[in-house]
Amino acid sequence: MSYFGILLGLFALTFATSFDLKDEIKNRYEDVLDNLEDDDLEDNSDLRDENEENKKEVSESYEDNNPLPSYTMSVCSKVKARIARACEGNNLIINCNGKQKINVFDANYGRTSSQICSGRNPTKRSFGKVFDLSNKCNNQKKSLNIVHKMCSGRSYCVVPASNGVFGDPCFGTYKYLEVHFYCKKR
Repeated sequence: MSYFGILLGLFALTFATSFDLKDEIKNRYEDVLDNLEDDDLEDNSDLRDENEENKKEVSESYEDNNPLPSYTMSVCSKVKARIARACEGNNLIINCNGKQKINVFDANYGRTSSQICSGRNPTKRSFGKVFDLSNKCNNQKKSLNIVHKMCSGRSYCVVPASNGVFGDPCFGTYKYLEVHFYCKKR
């Protein structure tokens, strides 16, 4: 096989893998929606104030780092799936206010993007070690299990984004915790 053929094959594999991952996340989100009952659908009329409060708390946990902003997905404007992130060494804060409870459906402590949690020089807290931002690692199954136990069913939770909590899925890589969740009526 020629060099060009190998490159073409690798490109096709990478392209197919990215679609598989997007499809997997989409399927999980659809499973969550399928399992909701009508009385679980939240009234989002007061979400604007709640989102502002969450943004303040989350941005404080990032200190001087600037990860990509969390975003909100809307389906039929009834259920809001949210993403919260915290860089390694910081706390991830999820707040659904007292009226709702957290339902976590995806989480990962590792690194899947070089763009997230890359604004601050991570060597400040690393005692002279140089961390890699380009390495990609996934600790999804273990991360989801841990975050689910710590947060699901509560209205507020704080999760340290640290190797002490999640282990070190990729030594020498500066990691972050990303959690996909929604707030469900109690």
